Order: sequence, then structure tokens, then C-alpha cells
Amino acid sequence: MVSIDADLRDLYEITRRLMVLDGFPTAIFAINDHMAIGAYYAIQDKGMTVGKDISVAGFDNIPVSRIVNPALSTNDPFPHNAGFARLYARGKSKIYKLI
Repeated sequence: MVSIDADLRDLYEITRRLMVLDGFPTAIFAINDHMAIGAYYAIQDKGMTVGKDISVAGFDNIPVSRIVNPALSTNDPFPHNAGFARLYARGKSKIYKLI
């Protein structure tokens, strides 16, 4: 495990360095999606495939995580928002039925 305080460019460079080591990692978990995308670029620049040759995951579920290819595995730090949205949709449909 490597622990760093970095941005997208730094994680790009660190990922490139890790990939030349014997037994390079099979997965990278970045502290945010921007850093994870830096790893994506490094992996793809080496001719490897994200999700096939090495897994990458981020954390914060920013909109760009769905645009990169393949879509970034990410964790939403506010999962209660998703539950609220489902609850709201369910309640709204029940109210419409009552009307």
C-alpha cells in the first residue's frame, strides 16, 4: 500500500512508476475521483486496460466519473442522498394516487 497526498498529475506519475515494478498492483484506490482519473491516464498510456489489467476506484462520485471509459468505480460519500431520492419518489407516487 502506498499512501500519498497528491493531485491528478502526481497520481499519474506515481502510477507510471508503480507499473514498472515487478508485481505491480492489481488495484488502485484513490482518495478522490480526480486522482483516480490520473491513474486511468497512466494505465492507458502504458497500453493497458482499466478494469482488465488493473482496477481503479475513486471516492466522491463526481460527474466526470461517469464520463471516463470505462466508467470509474467510485463511492458516494453521501449515500443518504440516494435513499432520500428513492423515498421521495415513492412518496410522490403515493400522493399522486391519492389525488
